[in-house]
Amino acid sequence: MTQKRLLFILCIAVCMLLLTLSACNRNSEKNVVSPIYEINVTYDGEYKIHATENVCYFNNSDTTLTQITMALYANAYNEGNQPFSKDVAGSAYYNGLSYGGITVSDLKIDKSPAEYTVDGTTLNFNIPQLESGKSINLSLEYEITLPECTGRLGKTPLSVNLCNFYPQICPIKNGKFVTHDYSCYGDPFCSEIADFYVNVTLPDADTKIATGGSITDVYKDESGKTTYEIISEKTRDFGLVFSKSFKTTTKNCNGINITYQYLSDEAPEDTVNLAANALTSFSKAFGKYPYSSFTICETPFAHRGMEYSSLILITDKMLAKERELTVIHETAHQWWYGVVGSDQYEEAYLDEGLTEFSTAYYYHLQGDDETFSNLITTHKTNYQTYSEYLSSKGIPFDCVMTKALNEFSSQSEYIITAYDKGALAINSLYEIMGEKKFNKAMQLYFSENAYKIADVSCLRKAVNKYSKQAGKTIDPWLDGTVKL
Repeated sequence: MTQKRLLFILCIAVCMLLLTLSACNRNSEKNVVSPIYEINVTYDGEYKIHATENVCYFNNSDTTLTQITMALYANAYNEGNQPFSKDVAGSAYYNGLSYGGITVSDLKIDKSPAEYTVDGTTLNFNIPQLESGKSINLSLEYEITLPECTGRLGKTPLSVNLCNFYPQICPIKNGKFVTHDYSCYGDPFCSEIADFYVNVTLPDADTKIATGGSITDVYKDESGKTTYEIISEKTRDFGLVFSKSFKTTTKNCNGINITYQYLSDEAPEDTVNLAANALTSFSKAFGKYPYSSFTICETPFAHRGMEYSSLILITDKMLAKERELTVIHETAHQWWYGVVGSDQYEEAYLDEGLTEFSTAYYYHLQGDDETFSNLITTHKTNYQTYSEYLSSKGIPFDCVMTKALNEFSSQSEYIITAYDKGALAINSLYEIMGEKKFNKAMQLYFSENAYKIADVSCLRKAVNKYSKQAGKTIDPWLDGTVKL
């Protein structure tokens, strides 16, 4: 089935759903209809990506919209911007400074040409009044220039990392689109769930692809170009990596098709088995992994790893133990970021704290309490060592956790606060509540906030249901009252 026909059928189905829902009881819970993205990507084999994008967008807010804001994360790689922190930039730009970005050449609203403005990493345009519950169709055409770097977006020595590349409609909170300046620290993203139907055309048949979702068809044209049809439904984002150097190993785990596209991993089967164990363990502890596929991609990457919906990236420059911890960490993000979303810019500690604790907790679930304890101790040691170092230099340590990414003074401060202190805060809940109540609270947090954008009040609500004593300790951790 072609992408366009599939999208047409889906749009008809959604319209019928909306008509049905309009007759429902007004007091019933409000139905949220996710955006539908149809993206056609063509890679020229060098540094250019040409794409067209059709978006069926539903106004799920309570207000009438007269404008839309989309995120253009690819523009973080424009000259003058800083997509990498200073301690990472040197290795990320493996061939010297290199720039990239996205140029939008055309925008149509319901097939009519529209004017737009680009402000850094945002695209803004006016629309005809869009009432609550109504939909609008957007069409865009754009070109991406790939920088030579090992970032989320970039041409690396062995692959093309194509993540956070497409114009994405920003979520709405309190009647306004959520926008953030790109930060070189952390993950400066806030995304709502959407359905993606993507065609990716590559210049030859030798290139393999790693992506979230399912590859539903592959076909070649007379010139040798190869097109992949990919469907990724009810996911937080869409990303992919392609390379001629990929080797592949697969495994089916409880109905989940796990694919590992790797470059230099000397024990790829161990990595796949580790991911399978993590998916199984976290499904039992927190709630079932909801997708039918999961992809691990080893690629040249500036950081140890990065999470996307049903896709994780891990760097090809790691020792075996680092790879193990990274795979577990990024897999845990499928729960804390992927299914349960959050504003990673404003509340970095929320998904990273839960994920770092989950990484340690994985070992307890495997019966290895020594490693569990050692990892928690390491978080505490990291925090105390950093605090003592700053003290020795006469630098005050602002241990408040509720910082936006642009408020951190360094990559180290971000990691210590979001990862180390975040994990310790969650571990404190675990110790106060005990494992049984803690797991029930996490299962409740997962189920109540699945496919939504949660915040710390959602976590507090779930914890309070099983232990108000534990719930009262969350704010002292966040505001810096708790000292280590």
